[in-house]
Amino acid sequence: MTYWWVNQGQTWHHEIHGNYLWAPRVNNKGQTWVGWTNMLKLRLGDIVFSHTKRAIRAVGIVTGQAVESPRPDFGLANSMWENDGWEVLVAWEILPEPINPRDYLELLNEHRQSRHMPMNPDGKVNLQYLFELPAVFGQALASGVSGVDMRHLGQDESNDAVAVLIQEAQAIVSDTARTRTERQQLVAARLGQGIFKSNVAKIEPVCRVTGVAERRHLIASHIKPWRDSDNFERMAGANGLLLSPHVDHLFDRGLITFRDSGTLVVSAELSQDVVTRWSLNAPQVLKPFRKNQSEFLDYHRDVIFKQGLSA
Repeated sequence: MTYWWVNQGQTWHHEIHGNYLWAPRVNNKGQTWVGWTNMLKLRLGDIVFSHTKRAIRAVGIVTGQAVESPRPDFGLANSMWENDGWEVLVAWEILPEPINPRDYLELLNEHRQSRHMPMNPDGKVNLQYLFELPAVFGQALASGVSGVDMRHLGQDESNDAVAVLIQEAQAIVSDTARTRTERQQLVAARLGQGIFKSNVAKIEPVCRVTGVAERRHLIASHIKPWRDSDNFERMAGANGLLLSPHVDHLFDRGLITFRDSGTLVVSAELSQDVVTRWSLNAPQVLKPFRKNQSEFLDYHRDVIFKQGLSA
């Protein structure tokens, strides 16, 4: 697996929401650049960081190798390019909190492998398209996505959550029994869930009802459901809770909710037998929610929760 950095300007919206990268073979003067020919080096499972407006604002996993493709309809953007180019499918997820790459500049300077790097030693961005990253720098950016600072760790260190996420995504893109579309959709869903869970864990590290803190046994549950949320809300850590599976089952169906104080509220539609056997009358964590969490809880209480309170 290789880590990459792509600079996107006016084409960012088209490529991110279209789940692809596109680069021309040559410009209208017949010139080409390493940043364009690098498209041919992308492989299934590679990780790409999208840089635009001075920040890393999306992360994606490559789900297909380069194929010849005419220039997409970018409108007036980049009209100096010729029509022939390369397209690579990428399952993108927009980050709710952009990453400032200059925070990792010292690490990049320590591990420069060539002159073709996305930032010069002073942190100025090189305005070519696609850059291959030193592995340790790519790992550090990946850990920034998951909220774990690895800038001062050695090259052999890794973040378990990110490593597992990448491994699972690579297994999906390598599954030739699925169609290309199916693989891309599955990777996008898995990548998005992994980022969302990491964002939620920064705010809600344990299940408020059971007290369980081991993340592999917890589900990142949306407070305002995915179907009702916009792109930012779908990835926002404040719009989630880490819940034990049986608690997630009840929360998702509106049979329990929470007050802003942190108090658990149980619907009258839930049998007392379930309340007793699942110890819902004795939550393990009681603390007030943050203001930005309360805004999502208002929606859950008003729209999802089944009225008729029993507690």
